[in-house]
Amino acid sequence: MKLISGYNGAGRYKCLEDVLPEKRAELSLMYCGWESCVRASQRRRDLKDSYVLGFVRSGIGSLEMDGEVYHLEPGDVLLALPGREIWYGTEKWKPWTYMWIGFSGICAEAVLASAGFSGVKPVRKVRCAPQIGMYIERILEAYQTSDQDRLKRNGMLLLIFSELIQDYEQHSDRPGPAWRSPGAVYVKEAVRYIDLHYNQKVQIRELADYVGVNRSYLASSFQRTLGCSPRAYLIRVRMEKAREMLAGTDMQISVVAAAVGYTDPLAFSKIFKQSYGMSPRTYRKVAGREDEG
Repeated sequence: MKLISGYNGAGRYKCLEDVLPEKRAELSLMYCGWESCVRASQRRRDLKDSYVLGFVRSGIGSLEMDGEVYHLEPGDVLLALPGREIWYGTEKWKPWTYMWIGFSGICAEAVLASAGFSGVKPVRKVRCAPQIGMYIERILEAYQTSDQDRLKRNGMLLLIFSELIQDYEQHSDRPGPAWRSPGAVYVKEAVRYIDLHYNQKVQIRELADYVGVNRSYLASSFQRTLGCSPRAYLIRVRMEKAREMLAGTDMQISVVAAAVGYTDPLAFSKIFKQSYGMSPRTYRKVAGREDEG
C-alpha cells in the first residue's frame, strides 16, 4: 500500500499534503486537514501557493490579510488567495479547532464566486459546517495514491463546494447567486475561453464577439458576476499560472512571461509586482526556488 508522502494522522492534528494536482482539472485537491489546539498559538505567517478555505469548528481566532483583520468564530469560513501573505492564530482563553482545504483548478475562481467568496469578501458564515467536516474526514481516510482514493478525494472536494454553493443560495441576503444574474452565461463562456487561451493574445473585443455579445455588455456582466473586468480576470489567470511556474520550476523569468502570454518580460514583471507586491525574482526566492533562471 503506497501512501501520500504528506499524510499525518496523529493526535490533535491530521493532514494530507503533497497531493499531486490534476492537470487542467476544473477543481483539484492539493491538501487538507484539521487541528484542535489545546492552548493559544503564536500568530503564524503563511504564503499560500493555492486557494485555501479554512473552517472554524469551535473556539475563537483571527486572520490578517491585505491589512484587514478578521475575528473568527464557529461557523466562519475564510478564503486565503494564492500569493497573499496571511497571519493567523487562536485566542488563549478559547483555543480553536479548525479545518482547511487547499485546491487549484481552471474553474476555482468561478466556483468560489458561486459559493460567495472573493478577494473582496474573504470571510462568511456557513450553516453546513457538519457536512463539510464529514467530507474532510472522508478525504483524510483516502490517503493512498491509488486511482480509487484519488477519485474519492476529488469527489469529496466537489461535494464540499456543492454544500457551500447551496448554503450561499439559501442563506445569502443577495437576491440570487451571481451566476444566475443576466449575462452570466456569457461570462461562463468567456471564462472558459480565457482559462484555455490565457497564454495567447486575447483581445476583449474579440472575446465578446466569440461569446456573442458586445464589449460593454460583457464588461458589465463580468463586473456583476465576478466583481472585475474581463481584462482583470485575464491578468489574474496569467499571474496565477506564472506564480505556479515560478514556485514549481526553474524556468527563466522571460520564459515564464512568454508562457503566460507576455512578449515583454519587463511588462510581465511590472504586472506581477502589482498583483503580488513583489517581483518575480523575489517571489521565487520566497517560494524556495533560490536559483534564478
